[in-house]
Amino acid sequence: MELTNIPEFKCKKCLKNFEIEIDDFETDTYSYERSMGNENQYNWNYIGNCPHCDNDLEISFDAYEYPVGMLNYEDSELTGCEFIIKPIFNVHNEDFETDI
Repeated sequence: MELTNIPEFKCKKCLKNFEIEIDDFETDTYSYERSMGNENQYNWNYIGNCPHCDNDLEISFDAYEYPVGMLNYEDSELTGCEFIIKPIFNVHNEDFETDI
C-alpha cells in the first residue's frame, strides 16, 4: 500500500493551508487473519506543529486491505487541523500486475 499524493491540511488555529511530506509520517503495518485470508492495516502517524503558527497537530490515517489486493476501508483522526486534500491510497499486488 502506498500514498499516491501529498495530503494537504488546514490549521484550525491560524486557518492557513500546509502540506506534510509522506516521509515525515511514521508508518506501521499490521496483519490479521480473517476468513478470506489476511487483512492488512497500514497506518501513517504525524505528531508535530503547524508550520505557520506552531499549533499542536496530531494526524493519523489508516488504510485496510482485505482481501489482499483490495482496498477495503479508510479511516483518519485529525487534531488541530482538517483535510483540504485527503490521502489517496493505492494497493500494489504483484499477482494482479501485468506488463504491457
